[in-house]
Amino acid sequence: MTSPDSSLPVSPSGDPRCPTAPPPPEPRRRTLAALALASALTASLTSCATAEAARHALVVDTAFNAKSIDPARVYQPTDYLVDHDLYETLATDAGKVLHTPLPGLATSWSNSEDGQSWTFDLREDARFSDGSPVQASDVVFSLDRLRHVDASPAYLMAGITVEAEDARTLVLTTESPRADVPAMLATPQFGVVNADAVRAHGGTDAKDAVTEDEAETWLNTQSAGSGPYRLKSYSNSSQIVLEANPEYAGNVPACAG
Repeated sequence: MTSPDSSLPVSPSGDPRCPTAPPPPEPRRRTLAALALASALTASLTSCATAEAARHALVVDTAFNAKSIDPARVYQPTDYLVDHDLYETLATDAGKVLHTPLPGLATSWSNSEDGQSWTFDLREDARFSDGSPVQASDVVFSLDRLRHVDASPAYLMAGITVEAEDARTLVLTTESPRADVPAMLATPQFGVVNADAVRAHGGTDAKDAVTEDEAETWLNTQSAGSGPYRLKSYSNSSQIVLEANPEYAGNVPACAG
């Protein structure tokens, strides 16, 4: 991933499972950012796990516009795409029918008769990039932190409360009936972070997080998610480099050519 000021796009390789494909012809300078961004994020655009399949992935043409990949603060188009590959969400929009969310970290969910309570059952195989298991308490921390950091995406948590029933079950409650909850939870702002790791680096989900949370700098240099990729380097002015996450429970990420 690179900006228009860089000379060549960067491929998120470094993983022996991902052979490097031959480099494409040098593109025009004004299209470098879009091509490099699509290269580094191929895994989120295709379900295939080979370099050959990655060559047929959908290319998203977008300007390099990055500020922060902290899920509680993410708000820029480029950062959205990066977080989609670093962090898993309870539901995902990776299916063929975009308006129908599919299971992500949650294997299933159900809505109460009054439409105000959603119960999610988590997968047992999900692991963060440090190998620790993803638990319901991590989801609660992530969503409460999203609310209390009170950055641009905090409005998404308005009227929503979340609590863990046990390590694999959590309940979201809304002030009024809402059918859009699973679809909303598929967006990158709801990426689930490793609560212990974020706390250890100044993060908090407490009500004073707007002034006390100091984890953004660390989250812009390290991975704290369970997605197919982990962060290798991040610069919001030049380039973002991802590499395959060896702890990812899904298919091996597709290589970018």
